Amino acid sequence: MTNTLDATGELGRRLSVRLPAEDLEAAYRHKLQDRAKAARLKGFRAGHVPWRILEQRYGHETWHEVVDEAVATSYRQALEEHGLRPAGRPRLEQDLHGHVGQDLAFSIAFEVLPQLGEFRVPDNDRPRSIRVTVTDEDIDKAVAQLRDRLRTWQKVAREARDGDRVTFRAHPEHHAEQESADQAAQQGPYHLVLDDKAADQHLVAVLRGAQGGETRTFQQQSAPQAPAEQNSTQGEAGEAGPDAVNHDGADTTPVQETQTWLITVEEVSEPVWPDEQTMIERLGMADMAALREKLASSLRHEAQDKATQASRRQWLDRMAQAHVPILPETLVAEEQEAMRRMVASSMGIPHEKATEVLDASMFASEARAQVARMILVGELARLWQLELDKERLIARLQEVAQAQKEPYQKVLEAYRDHAGFRSGISLAVLEEQVFDAIKERYGTEEVDMELQQAMEVAA
Repeated sequence: MTNTLDATGELGRRLSVRLPAEDLEAAYRHKLQDRAKAARLKGFRAGHVPWRILEQRYGHETWHEVVDEAVATSYRQALEEHGLRPAGRPRLEQDLHGHVGQDLAFSIAFEVLPQLGEFRVPDNDRPRSIRVTVTDEDIDKAVAQLRDRLRTWQKVAREARDGDRVTFRAHPEHHAEQESADQAAQQGPYHLVLDDKAADQHLVAVLRGAQGGETRTFQQQSAPQAPAEQNSTQGEAGEAGPDAVNHDGADTTPVQETQTWLITVEEVSEPVWPDEQTMIERLGMADMAALREKLASSLRHEAQDKATQASRRQWLDRMAQAHVPILPETLVAEEQEAMRRMVASSMGIPHEKATEVLDASMFASEARAQVARMILVGELARLWQLELDKERLIARLQEVAQAQKEPYQKVLEAYRDHAGFRSGISLAVLEEQVFDAIKERYGTEEVDMELQQAMEVAA
């Protein structure tokens, strides 16, 4: 094998390779002979298929396998020979043509990782070590929120007012002209708490003052879907109403239309909040002091963890901007595409439609920051010889499993099988390790924060 390397830019490289015919033919014959041992062709004994027949049946496929393996091997060897660390996927600059008995010449375009200068941490911008203070007022709010989540509902025979929960069924008005009342009432029931947390305040206004058995009209400016498909009008987790909006992904300016819904109220319920003793018993706590202590600890750890993660990410972004002089555009493009697919998936947009609906440029800034941070973390890990901490990795996978309410084994299988997920989790763990190493080497700035301030940093 012979190869030459040319620079096509600050980070761009072109590798030109020529593979001799005799090496390729030897690999081809060896691979075809291995295939002959297991070949099962009608009219021939295993291992006794004539060479001419083997080539007719398997020659084309075998040759392409040989070429693919030769290209990958030569690329890897050339990187080692020239001491290069590639950034992103390489690109063959021409289709591979050739036949047994001919030399194979090709070129590969790729980018390399930038060289970082000496890593320095400014005295006035050291990593922050955050301590969160939780006040009695914070705990009082948490107790109130907990009491709110533990509330039950009691049916009342009066008009609905603020704070009540209204149970109702809904169907488009035109259905009422075509269906019987029983058929039309099959959608629902839905529950909506009449408070300022509800997504659709227009619907709250329509239901305010309604009583059980009453039917009201609700007009919505949108292109609605069936209410049963939506869950965005929420007073509590899992409660929904007919505030659907049907967006055509290919149309960035969807046409709005007026849809009239018939809302039939089934019942009105008022909240019943538990007293302290009931709360303690339902939560399995010894007394209110123990509950408050547990809430304080939970609030502190949650806010501290989130604020620390956000502060770490912001600090690493500043360091990456200062130390990574230029970015490989190949990596940036790959990161933009990964972000587009992730957002499309979260929006329920089919993969093949993602490029039509979401412009990759909308992720450009975030992608560039991510790539710069990834390069900085990777280079420092290499410089300091840090290997991925297995215990931290397992802990992170367990956190993912808990957050997604999935069995740990399923998350572990996803880590093993999906390169994108594996890369993201591994980078997050390595980022923590590098940040801890930075704090050990350069020290930290101790920062005290109140709970609200920490949550603002985390946001």
